[in-house]
Amino acid sequence: MNRGLIASFLAMSCLISACGGNGSDGHLNAAQGSNPSSGGSASAPGGTASSPESASGPGGSGSNPNGGSQGSAGGSSGTGSTGTGGTANPVGGASGTAGSSSGGSNGQTCQSSNNPSHPWMNTCLTSADRASLLVKAMSLAQKIQQLSGNIDDTPFCARGVRHVAGIAALEIPLFRITNGPVGIGGNDCSDKATAFPSSIGLAASFDPTVANGAGTVMATKANNLGYQEIEGPGMNLARNPEGGRNFEYLGEDPFLAGTIAVAEIKGIQRKNIIAMAKHFVANEQETHRTTIREVIDDRVLRELYLLPFEMSVKDGKVASMMCSYNWVNGHSMCGNQPLLSGVLRSEWGFGGFVQSDFGANYTTVDTMKAGMDLTMNTPGQWSATKLQAALTAGTLTEKDIDAALTCRYTQMFTFGVFDHPLQTSPIDVDAGAAMARQVGEQGAVLLKNSGATPLLPINAKSIRSIALIGRSPLIDLAYSGGGSSKVNPLVKVPPAQGIPVTRWPRLVRM
Repeated sequence: MNRGLIASFLAMSCLISACGGNGSDGHLNAAQGSNPSSGGSASAPGGTASSPESASGPGGSGSNPNGGSQGSAGGSSGTGSTGTGGTANPVGGASGTAGSSSGGSNGQTCQSSNNPSHPWMNTCLTSADRASLLVKAMSLAQKIQQLSGNIDDTPFCARGVRHVAGIAALEIPLFRITNGPVGIGGNDCSDKATAFPSSIGLAASFDPTVANGAGTVMATKANNLGYQEIEGPGMNLARNPEGGRNFEYLGEDPFLAGTIAVAEIKGIQRKNIIAMAKHFVANEQETHRTTIREVIDDRVLRELYLLPFEMSVKDGKVASMMCSYNWVNGHSMCGNQPLLSGVLRSEWGFGGFVQSDFGANYTTVDTMKAGMDLTMNTPGQWSATKLQAALTAGTLTEKDIDAALTCRYTQMFTFGVFDHPLQTSPIDVDAGAAMARQVGEQGAVLLKNSGATPLLPINAKSIRSIALIGRSPLIDLAYSGGGSSKVNPLVKVPPAQGIPVTRWPRLVRM
């Protein structure tokens, strides 16, 4: 057997062992670890992601959250280089051996576990190895409990609605999630945060640098409030102008949506907050969203609806994905094996975890077999009773459960969720407001001078009045869209208040 065939065999072995460990059903996927600060650029349709910050190796390349590389691709047995680095990201081949003792799985100086019976707390191990060790140590009851979200009291508030409870005996921490397309909203508790302009306004900036800055500020607020994951960015397309959540998304152009989403994801994950691309896929309307059955030609699906998600995976290295309520080509999206297992994992190399939209898990067996890993925000179809029945019937195995947990735990280890206790800190209100203002300014459409009499810049001395048009009282409340992404803002500035009355003495409401 020649060297090329050996390398191909080793690469295929990596496909089977990645995210989930057993390579069965929905968790047969290409090797890919998330990289919070990857420098990849947005790829065009059919293109591949570039990554200026990645470290090269034979047959592939790998990068980590803070610049330290680990391992080599293509099945080589190279060791990881020293640095402040994190988990390897060998795209295109088998992973190398663990890095040096200064490059732990969470981007910090690594150290062995203080508890010999909890080897998964050894930060010198790779994130995948730590996840595997943890899952092996769990009882079936503990595994089932960890597959779903909870509505119960937490140290942060009573009746938290967007979290997965921890297991103290195994040092599994509380995992707290917040919505996030337009800021930290729809969160576990009723926290206040910076309210950003609509995401479609962010896309109107046509500026990845602005999107990256917005993502960084959102992640900073998430850290301030004690969250570990942001459900965003949203990248469904504004195909229908009456779409109820268009304000959360990034416009009608798939390449622009993907470009802005990639920049925002990098900003979020640079701060060790897990980003979640949503809603996968073709969730372009709210009316009948839980029952609509869409039939979409493969070329249309790939060139329009899938493209922003593909860019988020390949270029943004997004660590999680939310499956949506709708049905596509005969399958509910959270049970859509051709798309979750075939396209997302096998074709694109997604190594993160898939979470359901709230209540979008319609079955017990099909969703787990398809590649969904976490159901929110209550057990529902993945209750202990239903999972036990499926295990007894043989329609599910404990390996299926292990695969789902391993995918999520691998990302949680990568982003330091296990290694940094949850804590809160004061929010820098002014810094958040400055970034929100920048998004608004860059996304605004300006008037253009035309003809012999220029209008811009506006001369305050020649303008007698300014009309503020809008329906009262909404005119003073237009700071956020509704629904789960609504932000409870730290500061509200009504439009009339935001206009400097010293320059415009007469303000006419219409």
